[in-house]
Amino acid sequence: MYNDENKNSGGFALERIDPENNCYQNNNWKASLDLSGGTPGRINSVYAINIDNSLPQILNYDIINNQTFKIEFSKPIFSIDAKLNNIKAETKDISAQKSIVQFPNSLTEGENILKISAMDFCKNTLEDTIFTINYTKFEVEKIYAINKNQVMINFSTKIQNAELKNFQLKNNSTQPIVVNITSDKKGVLLTFEENFVNKEKYELNIYNLKNTISDTLKINTYKFQYQKLEYQDIVINEILFNPKKGAKRFVELYNNSNNEILLYGLKFTNVLTEKSCIIDSIIFLQPKNYAVLTPDSLDIKNNYDCGKIFIQNKKFPTLNEKEGIITIQSIENTTLDSVYYSKNMHNKFLTSTDGVSLERVSFSDSFTWRSAAESSLFATPGKENSLDEILEDQTEEKIEITNTYTNEITIENQLFTPLNEDKMYTIHFNFKNQETTLNIYIYDTKGRLKRTLKKNFVVSRGDTVFWDGLDNDSNRCKTGIYIVLINALDQQGMSKNYKKVCVIGTNN
Repeated sequence: MYNDENKNSGGFALERIDPENNCYQNNNWKASLDLSGGTPGRINSVYAINIDNSLPQILNYDIINNQTFKIEFSKPIFSIDAKLNNIKAETKDISAQKSIVQFPNSLTEGENILKISAMDFCKNTLEDTIFTINYTKFEVEKIYAINKNQVMINFSTKIQNAELKNFQLKNNSTQPIVVNITSDKKGVLLTFEENFVNKEKYELNIYNLKNTISDTLKINTYKFQYQKLEYQDIVINEILFNPKKGAKRFVELYNNSNNEILLYGLKFTNVLTEKSCIIDSIIFLQPKNYAVLTPDSLDIKNNYDCGKIFIQNKKFPTLNEKEGIITIQSIENTTLDSVYYSKNMHNKFLTSTDGVSLERVSFSDSFTWRSAAESSLFATPGKENSLDEILEDQTEEKIEITNTYTNEITIENQLFTPLNEDKMYTIHFNFKNQETTLNIYIYDTKGRLKRTLKKNFVVSRGDTVFWDGLDNDSNRCKTGIYIVLINALDQQGMSKNYKKVCVIGTNN
């Protein structure tokens, strides 16, 4: 208040400028101008008329709870008049530039009107100042099991704090051991010591949890269920691996199950380069719906007619423009789908395959793919495949001819574990020619021959060949993806090659 750096270190009195001014005192005092440093018992050396005509201003307001507000002014105030949705405040605690006002009514969900007027000690009056407050009721928006021992709870508003005592599983000895609040403070991640039972329903009690304005969840019970993702619950349904120059790649995921699936934590991998990205967004995919994973969602939307659900991940691995193998795995490392793709799988009559996606023919068949239709701009990210529309217009006879080709070889147990006699990788043959000679080879993803499964083997219609997961030296092959090459030679000397993919999983 000295307003003089040369005098504020001491030796000078602080003098009032205008004794009649009882308003905002910070601007009504100065360091003495007298040579002695003060004027005790005499008229102040800084005396002047210093009338305060400035209006008080509202600098800030904080919501303490849904009935109580703290308001900060630019200067000390003498009185305040406040209304919430046209109902006056009942109590006011005024202390210098700050005031606490409490209303008999609470904030209502949605839009609320806070109206404030105030007067300072010089009777300068701030007329009604209006604030619009959007209030959200404090509640649990979603509760779900991320994996076998973690539960995520999403709240409608930010929370103050969360401790172990605020959470308890009902009628169950398994209790959380770690509580983490998400970075946006609108979520809590609970970690349990014991694993949940697959598909079993649980009830979680939440006690006395408060949000940032002290709204409280006193005792509430919420239900959730842990569901382990299985093979082909999520499938890769469309691939753009060779985009136009400067454009971006994408893969489309499809919920092939009958349940809502949380995509958080799913891992997409280019097997040949061992590069991967993990979905870190809280996205729920409904049954029979599509989601698009890409490094740049805007680029895809600008080039194609798209669906609604996009997952942008800058770590999306580069896909080889000639061929490759890609997988999608759950947060618990269960392989949900694995796909081999090649530029040779495109329609041979296309003059260019740049910007043309491959679309899956059947959700149950990961081997048969076709180029997206020109009528759909050569891709359908996030939407039903263009191939589905074509097949609907075909006659039953044409469809049956198409299926004859895809049924020459069918696969069982594409995902299997070695030495499991009840569930080995199984190849069924349904060639029209009664005697077809086969050569079958198993390669790993680096192109190394692991097993010569059959050599000059003659099969008839309906025959079956098994692979137990062992290599040529009878050693168990490692967990991962393998390429199955089948060469078929019929009695007329016609040769045909097939390339299949199988996955060796971990032993449970």
